[in-house]
Amino acid sequence: MRNCLLALAALLPLAAAAQSPVPDGATPQRIAGGFQFTEGPVWYDGGLLFSDIPGDTVYRWTEGGSVEVFLRPSQKSNGLALDAEGRLLLAQHQAQRLARLGDDGVEVSVADTYDGDTFNSPNDLAVHPDGSIYFTDPTWGLEGRPSALGFTGLYRLGPDGTVSLLADDLHQPNGVAFSPDLATLYVTTSDERTVVAYDLADGAVSNGRVFARLTGGMARDAADGMAIDEQGRLYVAGPRGIWVFAPDGTTLDVVDVPGQTTNVTFGPDTTLYITSGPSVYRLALAGATSAEGRADVGGLRVASVYPNPSSGRATVVLTSGEPRRLTLTLTDVLSRTVLTLDLGVRERGEHPVEVNLDGLASGRYVVRVSDGRVDASRVFIVR
Repeated sequence: MRNCLLALAALLPLAAAAQSPVPDGATPQRIAGGFQFTEGPVWYDGGLLFSDIPGDTVYRWTEGGSVEVFLRPSQKSNGLALDAEGRLLLAQHQAQRLARLGDDGVEVSVADTYDGDTFNSPNDLAVHPDGSIYFTDPTWGLEGRPSALGFTGLYRLGPDGTVSLLADDLHQPNGVAFSPDLATLYVTTSDERTVVAYDLADGAVSNGRVFARLTGGMARDAADGMAIDEQGRLYVAGPRGIWVFAPDGTTLDVVDVPGQTTNVTFGPDTTLYITSGPSVYRLALAGATSAEGRADVGGLRVASVYPNPSSGRATVVLTSGEPRRLTLTLTDVLSRTVLTLDLGVRERGEHPVEVNLDGLASGRYVVRVSDGRVDASRVFIVR
């Protein structure tokens, strides 16, 4: 099937099959089904959360096949993400807002208007290491009701709560993601089936251009959610399944997924989790891990890094579900290790660790803690 799909994509530049992170013969495995329309997958607290939009529910899947209700009602949530402190963020169609789920289970609105007008239906979101949230606002969730804004937008919600409009000329903007070096912001446009790239600097975007086009499939299919690995490859939900693009826009692969494929995220290893129609799938990759790092693995978590951006010193807050001997490493954008600390044995619970950043160049870094079996990580900025 994949060979047929690749032939259908022949009008786009196609690199050698060996460059694809998808192993030959690999096919998505269905891990859950029977929902109405799935979206917004995110790995959270040792399991996979995903939205069932018309079902007005967020579900939680765990290894072994267990599925339970995590949040109902969900205000018809779509995209899900974790903020800088590991709390769940929801793009809610029905409430027309971005919301955060507190430790007490209460949802709090973090953004619901722009310039006094209510959003259309926030769709997908990505969290920058500095704590700002970039999100799209198409009209899908209005279900025919008029838009108070009169346009569909791409926005940034700053750490201070300020909402900035970044673009209002995208037709039905949908998925949003950052390149590993945080220099590029990618946005999909649903109906036009494109991936648009912007240069990103100091919270502003410029030089918008079409990065890739997705073709074929059913009329209902759209360019939708996406994920990016540490090598800068994009995994985009679109017509016929998951499209894999190299950082230069070359089409590396098209993986067939049953149903209307809507979104994708990395799990705690080299595995993609995919929402598609009434089902959820996973796909094992070869040597590809999330550009966002792994924030919760095997009871080990990098809960936060503060301040972020950091200068001089930073505090890394880690939590462990059991006693374990831990090592902390910092790596730069070229995956070079710039610092290693032996943290010794840490008991179960939360542990703040102060890290000296003197001598480090400004830029993006990944802090990773490991016990030799599992590791967890988080991205942060040094200035």
